[in-house]
Amino acid sequence: VPLESYSYKKKMRINAMPDLVFNGSDTLIWNSDTQYYSRFEDLNEFYYKINEYAVEQYNKGNIGYYVHTGDLVDQTNVGSEIANAEFKVASIAQKILDDAKVPNGVVSGNHDVLHTGESYDYYWQYFGEERYKDFEWYGGSLNNNMHHYDLISLGSYDFVFLYIGNHRETDEDLIA
Repeated sequence: VPLESYSYKKKMRINAMPDLVFNGSDTLIWNSDTQYYSRFEDLNEFYYKINEYAVEQYNKGNIGYYVHTGDLVDQTNVGSEIANAEFKVASIAQKILDDAKVPNGVVSGNHDVLHTGESYDYYWQYFGEERYKDFEWYGGSLNNNMHHYDLISLGSYDFVFLYIGNHRETDEDLIA
């Protein structure tokens, strides 16, 4: 813009606003505790179908956002083979949303964290910041998506969805 036309004493005030994701819907889908869908092979398809349904509803303008509030998997404490198998199922299911560009957010539940030392290693491997950072609704994270926020519009309201990871709800984490 021409500085002389839009400035005062050669100074210009600029107001920057995030571009909130919006498809016109005022509705979200809230999913949680899908751990058995990830754990039991004969139930994996249900997880995929739920997310395929969410994609259909998003494309029709019936939902504007998909929230998953944890327990993506069931068994992180019984060995890496089982934990990785369950996280792979959850990752495939969530990828259905990612590939369709359905705005979505996940946060860890108590089953998603290795309780010995409260390790997020599996969660970070499959659901770390790298997975989400390029999506336009993703606002940013603390500690590799342990905590994060998304910027979404539903109906005529703008929201900041704040996700606080399991076992790490300390003042130190929240103030950072």
